[in-house]
This record gives sequence, structure tokens and C-alpha cells, in this order.
Amino acid sequence: MNITFTLTDGQIEELAQRVAEILADRAPSEPSEQLTVAQAAALAGVSTKTVRNWMSAGRLVRHGAPRAPRVARDELLAVIDPQPRSEGRAARKRRRVRPQTAARTFARMAREV
Repeated sequence: MNITFTLTDGQIEELAQRVAEILADRAPSEPSEQLTVAQAAALAGVSTKTVRNWMSAGRLVRHGAPRAPRVARDELLAVIDPQPRSEGRAARKRRRVRPQTAARTFARMAREV
């Protein structure tokens, strides 16, 4: 099946402009400076063991050779200075409640009213 589109010059220019915007958004950014584990620990103010734990936990991406891991500076800065959460402290303290417990609590509260 062949589909043919007919576009005006203005539509072609608009389409080209939009494609250029999309490609500009996807362009790779400057590579971040790579730090050794010791440099990352010094910058973060933590021990090298903590930085290695962050890499093992997936909080930091391990770059480089296995025996000489590196950490991207911008990734480290994002870990040590995360963006504030809009929900605040209470959201972090929420815990999972079993449905049975929630039902009993709700029933008790309803009886008290």
C-alpha cells in the first residue's frame, strides 16, 4: 500500500522546524567528568565504602573497568543533593498497611463517632 502526501512549502518548513526541535532535545549532552571512587567520596563527604554501596544499590552508575570504577560527577551530585519532593516528609514515612488492619482501624474509628 502506497500513501502519498501533498505538502505546501509552509507545511514542509514547519515540519522541518519541528523535527529539528525534537532532534535537538535528544542530542547527547556533554559527557560528565568521570571521578574515581576516592574523588567521589571526597566530593560527597562520605567514605569510599559508601560510594561503592551506592553503586551496588544502583543509586550510582558504575563506569569504566571493574577494577577501576568511575562515577559521573553530575550523577553523584544528583545523589547527594536530590531535588526536593513536593509531597514532603510525610510521604517518605508512609508505610504499607494490610487491608485487614485498615478495615479494623476504620471500623473502630466509625464506632467512636
